[in-house]
Amino acid sequence: MQATSNRVQYSRLRDGTIVRLRPIGPADRARLAAGFAHLSPRSRYLRFFTPMPRLPQSVLQRLVATDGANHVAIGAEIAPPVDQPEGVGVAHLFRREDDPTAAEVSIVVIDSRQRQGLGRVLLRELARVARGLGIEKFTATVLRENEPVRRLLESYQLPFKIIARGDHVEYEITLPDVVPAAA
Repeated sequence: MQATSNRVQYSRLRDGTIVRLRPIGPADRARLAAGFAHLSPRSRYLRFFTPMPRLPQSVLQRLVATDGANHVAIGAEIAPPVDQPEGVGVAHLFRREDDPTAAEVSIVVIDSRQRQGLGRVLLRELARVARGLGIEKFTATVLRENEPVRRLLESYQLPFKIIARGDHVEYEITLPDVVPAAA
């Protein structure tokens, strides 16, 4: 199993903004915490399934403890020429222990950058990295009321299954053998 590289990818959002996608890890702890501050209470609830006024240190530690093989995180930031690139989104995959060909995924985009196609860009890049790691399918647990993420997952044009579980749904998405890089 090969770990991910430090590959950097650029993509243009619907509004013309250029974002840089790059692997994130422990050195990005402060930036991830700062990004959390740019999420509304509603966005935090939809991502973490509970009201979360602050990001607990234990959760933050888990989110930055990447290894490039079993836990991958891709950050999106406004591309230079800005002096301090603003973090605007992040996508994670955690390889499942019960099935090493599957990974649980999550994506979050700060409120001011939602509805610009960044979620789709992050999902595509995460899928590209996952295939390189031998991951064949994504699983995602989403609150039923989280329509934007449900639309994103269902519009990705890949085979998927949905299992209803009370107030949330579980998606299983089969990845293609080759995933093109984000445009």
